[in-house]
Amino acid sequence: MLGKIGSRLSVVKESPCRNTSSRRIVERFLEQRYAINFCVKLAKTGKETPDMINEAYGDITMGISDVFEWHKLFREGSVTS
Repeated sequence: MLGKIGSRLSVVKESPCRNTSSRRIVERFLEQRYAINFCVKLAKTGKETPDMINEAYGDITMGISDVFEWHKLFREGSVTS
């Protein structure tokens, strides 16, 4: 159901982040997931959401295809945050 994103996150989730910067990146991506879900709840389109994520998290942003995929999953109700 989660496709390629779910499999990547499960790998990240299972591996302990010993490096502080790696942990920050994982936390930032989780934070972006919450932001994407918020955009869906505000009825933002799939085009608006990546632009908003890039504006808010410009330094460390997940890829645009990942943003689209999460937007789709939240919109369809396949996952919850």
